[in-house]
Amino acid sequence: QTQTELIDKLVYHEKIQRLKQCLISPEAVKDGFISQKPQYDQVVFQHIRLSSKNEAQRFYRQLTEETEPESVPGSMALLAKRHSLGPEKDYGGWTGPVALASLHPTLSQQLMTASEKVVNPPLNINDEITVISRLAKFFPAELSPVLEAKLQNELFEHWLEQKCLLAEPRLIVSEPSHNDLNQ
Repeated sequence: QTQTELIDKLVYHEKIQRLKQCLISPEAVKDGFISQKPQYDQVVFQHIRLSSKNEAQRFYRQLTEETEPESVPGSMALLAKRHSLGPEKDYGGWTGPVALASLHPTLSQQLMTASEKVVNPPLNINDEITVISRLAKFFPAELSPVLEAKLQNELFEHWLEQKCLLAEPRLIVSEPSHNDLNQ
């Protein structure tokens, strides 16, 4: 790239940034964040993925009957290593931090309303999988400068898509010149 091409790209980028700032207000970004906040909340949790509902009930009773609450994470880790069906098996059932939105909706909902360090009742994900989970830590999303820029870009792209959809396509046909016919 030549220096001129590089300067042109920088100027173009700066103009796009100014356009975004003019079109997308800070209030719109904050409103977008508030409406999408659950999508950005994160959790660290332990879980055991099982194929048997009966086995899940038995493990749940075993975990909730622990006399020492601080021994539950270790007991759950041991059960996960021995019985869990997913990759969490290798990590004692531990997962995270991970966005709630990236989890199965039913599990996400359970963790969103769960109390930290409490074993949740078995949850049927589908006909073949039942999960026992325990929320270790909930991290509510915050509107950081990085997330603010991401949301501003999303809103700008949405605005641009709408403008393109509303724009009437125009076909410009010009008369061929004499030179075009001879080629």
